[in-house]
Amino acid sequence: MMDVRQLTTYALIFWGGLLSILLFSILLSIVLGEIDELMMALKNGVYITFIFIAGVLVFVAVNFNFIFTKFHELFFEGDTWLFHPSDNLIRLFPLRLWRDLFLFIGALSLLLCALVLLIVYLYNRKKKARE
Repeated sequence: MMDVRQLTTYALIFWGGLLSILLFSILLSIVLGEIDELMMALKNGVYITFIFIAGVLVFVAVNFNFIFTKFHELFFEGDTWLFHPSDNLIRLFPLRLWRDLFLFIGALSLLLCALVLLIVYLYNRKKKARE
């Protein structure tokens, strides 16, 4: 389980770095008065994210076992990630749990995309009303 802890730690550090870059970029755009460019970048980022997440979710719905296997082969050495079906770890965290969690996180990501698009839409609408 040390390899899982290590992978999780790296993923959280990477996520934190990306979040820091995003927040810095937003702050810098506001300070420099580049709100229109920020909104355009957010909108384009949402479109790219939406296409990627939607594609992954379709693939998960079609063949989750393939993704699950390839993920573990990529991030863990050998077959250390394979357990006997009667092991407690597998009984506590069955494959269906991971599939459902994957779908939930994907759906939540799409919802956040919609929220960002709503913010961009409201900003653009308010901007046009001012002009």
